[in-house]
Amino acid sequence: MPVLRLAQLLTLAIFGADFLTMLAMNCLRLRPSATPWIFFPATALFFTLCRSCCSVELQPRLSPAYVRRLICAAIAFGGLCAAVRWAYVAEPFRHQISAAVGDDLWHIQELNSLVNSPRYPAGSSFVPANYLSFYYASWMPAVALYFALPFHFFTLSTALFAVNALYDLLLPLTLLGIALPLAKSRRQMNWAIYLVALWSGVQSLYSVQQPFHDDSWPLRDLFGLNLQFSNFATLMIWVIHHLCSAVALLLADSIWRGGREFRRVAFCSVLLAFSVNSSAFVVLGAAPLLLFLLIRESRREMWPAVACLGLAGALAAPLLWIYLRKPEGIGFQMPLHHGHWMHLPNWLALPAIDWRHGFASGLALFLILLIVQFFFVPWFIARGWGVLTRSDRALSAISVAYLLSTYCVGFTGANNYCMRGAIVPTIVLCWIASAHLPHPGSIAGIFLIAGSIGTWQTLEYQLVRSAALYLKPPPYLADSSALLTLNQDRSRTTIDLATVPGVRCYPAELPYYVQKMPLEPWPVVTQPDKELQTLGPAGPWSWQRR
Repeated sequence: MPVLRLAQLLTLAIFGADFLTMLAMNCLRLRPSATPWIFFPATALFFTLCRSCCSVELQPRLSPAYVRRLICAAIAFGGLCAAVRWAYVAEPFRHQISAAVGDDLWHIQELNSLVNSPRYPAGSSFVPANYLSFYYASWMPAVALYFALPFHFFTLSTALFAVNALYDLLLPLTLLGIALPLAKSRRQMNWAIYLVALWSGVQSLYSVQQPFHDDSWPLRDLFGLNLQFSNFATLMIWVIHHLCSAVALLLADSIWRGGREFRRVAFCSVLLAFSVNSSAFVVLGAAPLLLFLLIRESRREMWPAVACLGLAGALAAPLLWIYLRKPEGIGFQMPLHHGHWMHLPNWLALPAIDWRHGFASGLALFLILLIVQFFFVPWFIARGWGVLTRSDRALSAISVAYLLSTYCVGFTGANNYCMRGAIVPTIVLCWIASAHLPHPGSIAGIFLIAGSIGTWQTLEYQLVRSAALYLKPPPYLADSSALLTLNQDRSRTTIDLATVPGVRCYPAELPYYVQKMPLEPWPVVTQPDKELQTLGPAGPWSWQRR
């Protein structure tokens, strides 16, 4: 299908240009204004070179009409996710800052660092003496658009809307283009779409108990486990850069299947390097799977696998310092600290439950909830384990092992080891299971509809919340016209935070909306703020220091 092939080409070209731009900006220590001069030519170059690597050949059992319906559904879903940020575009018309969506408080500050630093490597917008420590390859189109469109109304918020809308439309279509040539039947395709894009597991149980209220942390808030397995809508709306990293890995696998010539090996290497710099946690979760595939492929033909891994390592190596020398208190946790307190409020005729669990009882609770979250794993194991190929068995076992490890291993803050590291193992399990699950009956159909409520509620809640905050903004944004004028002023890149009206009300959220680099460190730096900082290049990377 031309639409799917075009989506794959654009995605591959943008991912390649993202990484090449990030690499060049840091290694050459360029000024941010040079970004569009690298990004747009690199996108055109990758688009031209990769045209022979992307093809979407439909299986005979999948009719063109069925595929067109899937394409329309993917575009509609992506459009709804992109519409969550519509209020950003309306800022110039109402002369007021719009409330941030999800984690955009920090995403705005990430773009602030990338756009307003004197030169690359980018500095921290929280502590100017430090450097930005973030896998920001996916944000390079936003930086390029900001400088390519020098209009006062095109602020960092508008650039963030544009890049999220771009990815929201491309990524579902790219995933469709990857899956359709591999699908053995319409049943498998339907199951794969449901499990990856709609199933929400434990979050759906919470949504039934608390309708019209979105909470991505039911495992923590209800069961005392510091874990989250995000649904697809959450990934699309809150953390599109993590999803970009996962799609890049899947796209690399799709390209690898098409042949082993040097051009394909090079593209796969670039996608791997991009993935590392779009989400290190996604790559961490996918690393055992990639290691297995590398060993398997090296047995068939050694040099392409070794060349791909070596080239990817050489490309990613100059930027590895971004993940090192983090502030004190930031890092992995083993064992992971859980809340150990389960609280289930009363619902209908059921009484409230309060129960404190220890390590062993918490582990038992975790296993039960894991089975609920990934119900299809024991289902397809019981039905089709004997007919699985050796590769599918190994991939399933590795994926399950990673999910099990999330009970004991975590990361400070929001625990991205579980939230983002589980993305690729989850997709792998969903795809393998989709080939062996039967047509659902009426009772199972009711269960499956209920299991998707969490995804739809996430989408519905974010859309309604955006509209509500537009009509009635938070008090600290009610009179933010002066701050909007400041953000629209392209002649300034720095600001004394103390001069911003209302900033002395900190720790209110207002400082996160300031789209200029501060002259002095923020008076209070929170844990999420620290995660976006590093002390800068050292050792073999010292040559990149500003």
